[in-house]
Amino acid sequence: KEKNNLENIMDSKVETTEDLYSILQYVTNPDEEVLVYEYSNKCELSTAILDLVDQAVGQLEKINTEELLLLDQKFTNKNTKQTAKMDLKKDLKLLKNDIFRNIADGIENLGLISLHLMLGGLQEMVRRQEQRNES
Repeated sequence: KEKNNLENIMDSKVETTEDLYSILQYVTNPDEEVLVYEYSNKCELSTAILDLVDQAVGQLEKINTEELLLLDQKFTNKNTKQTAKMDLKKDLKLLKNDIFRNIADGIENLGLISLHLMLGGLQEMVRRQEQRNES
């Protein structure tokens, strides 16, 4: 009687363990298997992007070296010079490791879709860094 009341209230059919045999006629265990996919070669676009990342990191290193030389010439105060060098080192690390290496690692491990998914976050990170540098 409670079962019928509950079915009417919920507008559904209540299944209990008493109905287990009829339930098992429709429920079966699926066949399970593990699929191992072979490693596929990177597509040309991924390779081109990784090459660009390597070029950008090389250019960053070159710019960093040039900036360090300019800082040595520009500032005579040792504290100001050291602070500027530390800021330069921090900015280089952000761009090199947090931006470019994240792009490269994502493409190498997950493919181009990872770049598409990371792009918004990376742009926001660069925008915030620019705002910090302006203030």
